[in-house]
Amino acid sequence: RHGCGAPAFVGWALLEEEAGEHGEAAGLFSRGADLEPEHAPLHNAHAAFAERRGDTDGARSIFRAACRPGACGQARSFVGPDLSRCSALLHGWGQFEQRAGYERRAAVLFERAARLGRGCADDCARAWHALG
Repeated sequence: RHGCGAPAFVGWALLEEEAGEHGEAAGLFSRGADLEPEHAPLHNAHAAFAERRGDTDGARSIFRAACRPGACGQARSFVGPDLSRCSALLHGWGQFEQRAGYERRAAVLFERAARLGRGCADDCARAWHALG
């Protein structure tokens, strides 16, 4: 059942993080991703969790795994019915790179997100807005 479990795992993981239980939080993010690998907000939250812990390589790894071809539901090489999810992941990744000071990387990711987001008005608008 799409969309039922991942938000609960995100909320639970954030509670565990707040309680200082970082290992438990990481495990919950992973469980949510196993349940709904196409859930972009979960991956964005997981990467933000890694970033807050100072694990920039880990955050990038989360984005890379979530954005690999075929990872967005039935999308293959970022083509298919779930482009808005891929666009949201690339937008989140771009924001991460921008915060890390990698403006060029961020711009490339925002541009990819915007191009994927054609037909997905909200994600496309956010990505183009991020480009300035």
